[in-house]
Amino acid sequence: MKTSRFLASMITAALGFAAGSATAATTSQVIDDLVVDFASGDYTTSTLTQDGYIIPPIERLRLATIDTEIAWDVVEKGDTRYVATGHEGKVFSQKGNEEAKLLTSFSEPELYTLADSAKHGLVVAASPGGNLYKIDDKGTTTSLAKLGAEMIWDLEPQGDDLLVATGTPATVSVVDARGVGSVRAKFEKPQNVLDIAPVPGSKDVVVATQGPGLVARVSPEGSVSVLVDPQQEEVRRVAVGPDGSIYAAINGVRSPGEKFLGVGAKPAPGGGGNNKPRPESFIIRIHPDGFAEEWWTSPESPIHDLSVRPDGSLLVAAGMKGAVMGVTPNRDTLRHGVADESIVTRLAPAKDGGVLALTGAEASIWRINPEKSASGEFVSKVYDAAGSARWVRARLLAEAGKGGVRIAFREGNTQEPDDTWSEWAGPSDALADSIQIPGGYARFFQYKLFLDAATKEAQPRVDKVTVYYTSPNVAPRLNEVKVEAQKPKEPAQAAAARGKYDVTWNAVDPNGDSLVANVYLKPLASGARSLIAEDVADGRLPVDSLSLPDGRYRFDVVVTDAPSNPLGTEASVEFSSPVVLFDNNPPAMTLQSSTRKGDTVTIRFTALDSASVIAGAEWRTGTKYPRPLASDDGALDSPSESFTLTLSGEDAKPGTLLIISIGDENGNRSFRDIIVE
Repeated sequence: MKTSRFLASMITAALGFAAGSATAATTSQVIDDLVVDFASGDYTTSTLTQDGYIIPPIERLRLATIDTEIAWDVVEKGDTRYVATGHEGKVFSQKGNEEAKLLTSFSEPELYTLADSAKHGLVVAASPGGNLYKIDDKGTTTSLAKLGAEMIWDLEPQGDDLLVATGTPATVSVVDARGVGSVRAKFEKPQNVLDIAPVPGSKDVVVATQGPGLVARVSPEGSVSVLVDPQQEEVRRVAVGPDGSIYAAINGVRSPGEKFLGVGAKPAPGGGGNNKPRPESFIIRIHPDGFAEEWWTSPESPIHDLSVRPDGSLLVAAGMKGAVMGVTPNRDTLRHGVADESIVTRLAPAKDGGVLALTGAEASIWRINPEKSASGEFVSKVYDAAGSARWVRARLLAEAGKGGVRIAFREGNTQEPDDTWSEWAGPSDALADSIQIPGGYARFFQYKLFLDAATKEAQPRVDKVTVYYTSPNVAPRLNEVKVEAQKPKEPAQAAAARGKYDVTWNAVDPNGDSLVANVYLKPLASGARSLIAEDVADGRLPVDSLSLPDGRYRFDVVVTDAPSNPLGTEASVEFSSPVVLFDNNPPAMTLQSSTRKGDTVTIRFTALDSASVIAGAEWRTGTKYPRPLASDDGALDSPSESFTLTLSGEDAKPGTLLIISIGDENGNRSFRDIIVE
């Protein structure tokens, strides 16, 4: 089993670009290796193994498109196939490779099932309403029976009788040779019986229910024994294998039939049991001795249909990609691309031993043969270089078998391929040591594999596809540098955070290169900058302003992609922060004079701050509250201010304590105590 990584984009080497270009380039690669890588591409005409190999597809042939949205069931009678469809209640007939022709229409919109009955001929069930009709080769219809149910989900001939799976109520009913209907078994909790499968060598049948989902066995006398309660919403299909094992397809949520129909789900009586939806769909195998086990989990949900092949392998229609899963007897998974349409609704036996597949969201009828392989194609997902790139080379790990593998390429500059993309170049022999990719610069790229099958026993297979591309080195982008004071998380941390700042920046690189930054400090007073940190990788640099003189500064951040590019090919970008003020010292206060004149005292002083503007002055005497003090020029707008304070009355008495406080715009304050004389 392969163990290598998923899709990767890796810098691997440095190359020169095409002649005439002086810009260096890095070589990157995208890798398809595992099944999840290949499953993201288009494998409509190829097969994916669970080990992550692409192999040729199973044989498939579109027999006809059908002029309706969805096809529900098909019966092959002689050389003619009859198809029951939905939404418009139509039955089509189709012979050989001829076009499908409308045979007849009904007033009921949904024809979920039809059967070739030994006694009644071709019978179709119409829903809602519970009506059964007989149809002859000319499309003439006659009523066969009306059952007391809203929906009819499946018909199963049993001798001259016709077993009928109904919903609301959930029953297994019988229409006998005279066209008389009766209930053989009725289920109390489930809303619908979805499927009936005969048990070889017995008149018992196995049934699948919905709302909640059960697998049960019903005897001709009407006794019911529950074989498995998977605790899920829906058992979609049941089938019996050649060894007598019963396979049941389980969905945690209802399959999308009702979504197509616009039929709303109803709560099950009594709350629907304790079934718990799970995200995936799976298959339970009930062995002939009654032992039940979870046999296989589907890589896509929900499961729409299930078929058992003569060798005991399974075909499972699941998901919304037109795929059919093959499950080998040892439970290996094969993803077969079967239909161009998005959903395979039905897998029915064909007269030649193959399988008839019906589709929805544009109805078609296909014939597939899992035992035969054919030549096919695989188209990768669209790869994005995230910028203009030159796609230069591909290497494949593959085996030719007795067939061959070829590869073609195309590229363009729109996310979805359109007319502006290049034509497919090639195909070339994919087994060469390496394949040169022609073309110029383009952001997006796709490859296509051609699988030429020879025999099923010696098929070609593709293990791994690696595509190399070169991108010119583009300079990083840096749009902003911030300088912000650190904010303490708790009040107790305020002292420790004093004077601490963070210089931050957010740089991106169009090439996805690793980035580092050099940070420079530039005082505005001198204009000469100095390097304070090198190769900072996380976009943040703590700075302690207490270690710097008060003043105004800028930080210059130079970001480079040098770690990802060879010497001489790196690119850089520089950005400067806004001017930031570092001011951690209070203004200096100088007493100029203190003059008494009678009962008044006049005090004159100056204040000088080394870095910022004087922002306020206050005074008080004794225990009185502080009062503001205006500067002599009436405006606090300078690092240097002079003040005059005249005291009188009680404030001017000798021995009075006068306290003056001066603050700057950065919040620093100085205090001066003066004894009035």
